[in-house]
Amino acid sequence: MQIKNQWAYLITIIILAAALLVGNRFDARWAGGDGYAVHQLATSQEQVWKRGELISSEDTSTFTLGNATVYLDDKTEIKLIDGREGDEMIQLIQGRVYVDGEIGIIVREVTTYSPGTISVVHYSWLDEIDVLFFDETSHIITPGFTLFANAIDATMVKMNTLNYEYTEYDFEIEGSASEDFYQRILD
Repeated sequence: MQIKNQWAYLITIIILAAALLVGNRFDARWAGGDGYAVHQLATSQEQVWKRGELISSEDTSTFTLGNATVYLDDKTEIKLIDGREGDEMIQLIQGRVYVDGEIGIIVREVTTYSPGTISVVHYSWLDEIDVLFFDETSHIITPGFTLFANAIDATMVKMNTLNYEYTEYDFEIEGSASEDFYQRILD
């Protein structure tokens, strides 16, 4: 077979591969996806944020994304990762959040998820997170395992975000350093 005849096949394969890659990126049905879904906006009384934008406690102390309400403690910064309905996801860069509603919270390779209520603290300089479970429906997903709230005997888990070692604690809001934050939300 001559090389001249091969170019048409090669160009056709390249065009098809590129089309599938682009279709996959935008979740097109013809590329095996579910179809493009519009991302919801995160809203507070003062401002609106789109996917990919940063929200800090200097901007607002609370906002909603989908059916979840997210409360930010002082010196907290998050990024909106996914706003598609049913797949809401935020990234906790640093600080403390309290979430009431269905949402995922990413910290490095660790994802916490709760259809109810959960609080996550990220100590970025320590490579640690604290996850405070307010109900038994929450769980933590790491590359090696999934830890369910109903499988532990404590109300809080302190986890290293590099090696995923964790320790269970019973957390009492009263008398803690974060008492003011939780009392403001829970009252």
